[in-house]
Amino acid sequence: MILSIPFPRRVGSLALAFVLAAASAAPAADLPGSVERIDVTRLMFLVEYIGSDYDAAVRDGEIINQLEYGEMLRFSKQAIGVYGAGDRKGDAIADDLEALARDIESRVDRIEIRTRVRDLLGTISRQLEGVPRPETTPDIAAGARDFQAECARCHGIAGGADGPEAKGLEPPVAAFRGERMEQITPRQIYNTLTLGIEGTAMPPFADKFDDAQRWNLAFFVMTLRDGFRPLESAVDALLTLEDVAANSNADLLVHLHRRDAAATVEWIDYVRANPAVTGAAASPTQSSKVAPDVGIAAALQLQDSFTSVADRVFPHVVGVTTRSNTAAVGKPAGGWQVSAKKSPADPALADHPVLHAGSGLLLNREGDIATCDHLVRDEKGNRAELVTVELRDGQQLTAQVVGMEPALDLAILRVREADWTRPAGTPTFGDSDLLKTGHWLVAVGDPAGPGAMFDVGVVASVAQRQCYQEERTATLLQSSLSIPDEGLGGPVADIHGNVVGLGVRLPVGEGAETAAAILPANLLLNLHEALKVAGSDRSPWLGISVLELNLLRRQLGTGVSTINVPERGVYIDNVFEPSPATRAGVRRGDFLTALNGRAVASVADFQKALYAGGAGSPARLDLLRDGKPLTLNVPIEERPAHAAME
Repeated sequence: MILSIPFPRRVGSLALAFVLAAASAAPAADLPGSVERIDVTRLMFLVEYIGSDYDAAVRDGEIINQLEYGEMLRFSKQAIGVYGAGDRKGDAIADDLEALARDIESRVDRIEIRTRVRDLLGTISRQLEGVPRPETTPDIAAGARDFQAECARCHGIAGGADGPEAKGLEPPVAAFRGERMEQITPRQIYNTLTLGIEGTAMPPFADKFDDAQRWNLAFFVMTLRDGFRPLESAVDALLTLEDVAANSNADLLVHLHRRDAAATVEWIDYVRANPAVTGAAASPTQSSKVAPDVGIAAALQLQDSFTSVADRVFPHVVGVTTRSNTAAVGKPAGGWQVSAKKSPADPALADHPVLHAGSGLLLNREGDIATCDHLVRDEKGNRAELVTVELRDGQQLTAQVVGMEPALDLAILRVREADWTRPAGTPTFGDSDLLKTGHWLVAVGDPAGPGAMFDVGVVASVAQRQCYQEERTATLLQSSLSIPDEGLGGPVADIHGNVVGLGVRLPVGEGAETAAAILPANLLLNLHEALKVAGSDRSPWLGISVLELNLLRRQLGTGVSTINVPERGVYIDNVFEPSPATRAGVRRGDFLTALNGRAVASVADFQKALYAGGAGSPARLDLLRDGKPLTLNVPIEERPAHAAME
């Protein structure tokens, strides 16, 4: 859901026409002698929009945004049309609407516009029936849950316009932050939910949310402003619920200062967070106690976020079981015999002991599955032939290992069966490059059987390098997650339920000690098809690490002028000794522009071309050295065990 109300200015056009949703609008007023019924909800919305957005169009009598100014002119004329002002000469509302239109044409000061709008809204409230107002006290916690369920994926969990579905939307999603929040009213948000906005991703929500739910949401959104800090005071006794619903923070503060010069916006925050206190007796002295309802609402919101992640991710998680090629003979003497909780898909496999059990992620409806390399190797460390997967709904299927990358503990499987029931939809992937230290992470696992795994943590360290030809762990995410062995191979999601990685296992020392890490989703998706094409079970190795040109320019700063940097390619920032690249004459400082005829403009291009070739195949490198083209033939070898690793 996109609440496209005016906020700290969005880049790009906001040439919007509001939807007239007759079925969802508030009851229309019918004045004596009127020519037509009035859509009061739409009328008030247009007027409020002008009051809060005018200063983004005009400043000091000058037009600072022509598109915004055009909207102000258009909305004022629409408001006149909605009210039928042309047929109501001498009517106070009609006269004020036409005066507002003239003021906009004259580009008067924004304070004058806000004053006229405030007075006009008061007149409309007094004279017309059907003005939107809450019939019951809004429930902030319920509003928080609805916001998380419907709005956070675009507006972000904290209203920062940074939700996973916000990217690329035009006009951009509104952020519920910044100083313009002081000019917005809950009623304006309620009206947006009621009417929707044509030409944007914001539809009417009157069919999905009833009247009370829309007010719950509207009141909750007001708590998302920057610096929201409720302080209990006597202010609640001075305000009614309708005051709080119909007025912005700025207007409420002006009103309160007439009663108490010490009033602060934090007092208003307290009433926003606790609308039930309006008009009731309150403590006569101010305290610094934070309203308890705010903490409860935040906790419920976070709780619902985790539940939402589970709902979005679990349908695409599978159990992965690898069995020995050799069937067991007889039973152990005495004691219990441990067997699988469910029979394998193929009854003939029942006598084959389980070697490994873990999790995987169903990537698409074709049956591709990402899991861990160590889960799908047999007793000798070779590609396993007997692998089964169990879907969330209990289906048990056989799978073929189609590609492996031991250096990253990644494997790609493919369901063998032609006829199987696919879960609805496919997993949604997030951009793992956007993760930062402290971001929430949720690890999900579902090995075969009734058990499932779910752990919450945060990013401890983001990937340090794009290319893992050098330090393979430097391309992984580190976190506070505790992923058990049977959860490895399962997805790791962000707080929105977007898959941002895969839980993997890597050695961290000379012995058998291992640790869980997270393979970034961007790297997983980049290698997926290449691993399938090559069908390899070995890590390809040239012995070079590469860096994208934009990062090179950033690292060099003003010194970039001393290097002849091409427009396309990647920079070879290290060459290892010994390695295929060293023997072929590749040097640090060369630029790689193509690999086996495939253009290389990014690290992702390099990785795809390298894996498409695979270990044991030749590679032709097209290079630039000192601005001159150079072609070298380099064999792609298997990554040696002694290659640098941190």
